[in-house]
Amino acid sequence: MKKMICFLLASLMVGSLAACGGSGETGGKTAAVKGLHVGYGQADISPAMGTPLGGYGQPENRRANGKFDPLYATCLAFQEGENTIIMFNMDAIRSNKELTAQVRTEVNAATGVAKENIIVMSTHSHSTPELGSGEVKNSYFPVYIKGAVEAATAALADVAPAKLSLGSQKLEKMNFVRHYLMNDGTYFGSNFGSTASGFKDYATVGDPELKVINIDREGDKSDIAICNWAAHPCFTGGSTELNISADYIGTTRRALKALNGMDMFFIQGAAGNQNGFSQIQADMNGLDNNSYGQALAEAIVSTLATAKPVEVDSMEIAKKEVVYATQRGASDPDTLAKCREVIDLWERTDRATGNALAKQYGFHSVYHCNALISNATRTNTEDTIELLVTRIGGIAFVHAPYEMFSNSSLFIKENSAFGENTIIATMTNHAWGYFPTKEAYDYGCYESFGATFERGVAEDVADEYVAMLSELKK
Repeated sequence: MKKMICFLLASLMVGSLAACGGSGETGGKTAAVKGLHVGYGQADISPAMGTPLGGYGQPENRRANGKFDPLYATCLAFQEGENTIIMFNMDAIRSNKELTAQVRTEVNAATGVAKENIIVMSTHSHSTPELGSGEVKNSYFPVYIKGAVEAATAALADVAPAKLSLGSQKLEKMNFVRHYLMNDGTYFGSNFGSTASGFKDYATVGDPELKVINIDREGDKSDIAICNWAAHPCFTGGSTELNISADYIGTTRRALKALNGMDMFFIQGAAGNQNGFSQIQADMNGLDNNSYGQALAEAIVSTLATAKPVEVDSMEIAKKEVVYATQRGASDPDTLAKCREVIDLWERTDRATGNALAKQYGFHSVYHCNALISNATRTNTEDTIELLVTRIGGIAFVHAPYEMFSNSSLFIKENSAFGENTIIATMTNHAWGYFPTKEAYDYGCYESFGATFERGVAEDVADEYVAMLSELKK
C-alpha cells in the first residue's frame, strides 16, 4: 500500500497551545497549579426509549426498549502549571468528526479549555445509540453533548494534587482473537473462539495485556484507576437484545467502586479483532456481562499492586495528518444487484437467512455484501486520518481514530520510545472502522471487506505512531 501524503502538523506543546482560553477561544483562563492535579467527573447520557441502537446493523429494527444499566460520560481533567488536558470516555459505540467538534465547542465555551486539548474516546459498547443515524443526531446528540459538558465541569471542579503509577499484567483467559483456522483449512470468525465447532487454531496472536494507571490523589478525594483493556463490548448485544447498556465496562466500573472505592476511567485498546473470552460467561447469548466485569475489576485491583511511580513534569500533545488511498468496491451491476438482494432478505428476515443467500451467491456473508455496496458508492479515492499522541509526563497515550488489530497494538508497544508506559487508546475523536493488518486481508475476514482504507494502511499508520512517540520522547 503506497502512502499518498504525510505531513506533520508540529508537536503541539500544551504550554503554548493548550492553555485554557488559548487560540482566541471563549472561556476564562484556569489559574496555574503547582505539580500535577487530576479531577474526575461523570454524567448520565442514557438515551430515551425507542432510540435506534448501533453495533449489529439494522438500527431501525433495534430500538431501545429497556435499560440494563445507565450510559455515562466520564471525564478526566489533567492540570499541570497553566496547562489543561481533558479526556472523555463515553459509553458509546463510536464518535465522529461532527460530534467531536460539537463536544469540543461546547466544552470550550463552558470551561475555557482549548479545543485541541479536548479528547473524546468511546468505550465501543454495542448496546448504545447508533450515532450515524439522522434520527439520533437530532434527538440524542444534545443529550450526549450536555453530558460531556457536565462531566468536564465536574472534573475541573474536582481537581486535586495527584501522583501517577502504572502496572500491567497479562490476562490470558479473558480475551481472544476472533479469527481462526478451521480443521478443513478455511478461516472463520465468530464470538466463540476455541469453543467454535471445527476450531483448529487462532489466525494470529492477541494482545492480552491489561494496563492500569493509578491516580493517587491527596486529601479526601477518591483515587482513580485508568483501565486500558482490549475486548469488544458485545456481551449484552445481539440482533434481538434491546437493552441500553455500557456492557462489561459498566459492570467493571461498579465492581471496582465496590471493591476499593476507586473511580474508573476506561480506555478501549486494540479490540478490532479481539472479543471477551466466551468461557468467562455462563451463557454467551445472555446478559452475563456481570461475571466478566467482576473478573476484570478484580484483575484491575491485582494489577494495581504491580504499579510503579511515573514522574509528571510536563504535558504535551502531538498531532499528525496522513492521507491514504481508500478501498474500492465492486462496480459491475450484476454483483451489486445480488448484494442488494441479500441485504433486502436480511432486513426482512434475519442474519442467518441472509448469510445463507450470500454464500449461495459466492459472498462471505451479509457483511461482505454491505461492504461491497458501501465501497462501490465511495466517491473519494483517498482520505485524511488524524493521528494523536498525548504525553502525561512519562506516560504516552496513542489515540487511534479506528478499531485497531492486536498485531498493530503489539508492534507499537514493542517499538515505543516510552516502553511499558505506552497506552493504546482506540475509538478516539472519530471512527474510521476497522484497520485490518495485511494478513487479515489475506485470509478474508469480514473486517477487511468493509475497511475504508486499502491493504497495508494499518502497518503504515503503526509506523507513524512509533515515529511520533520517538519525537515526544526527545
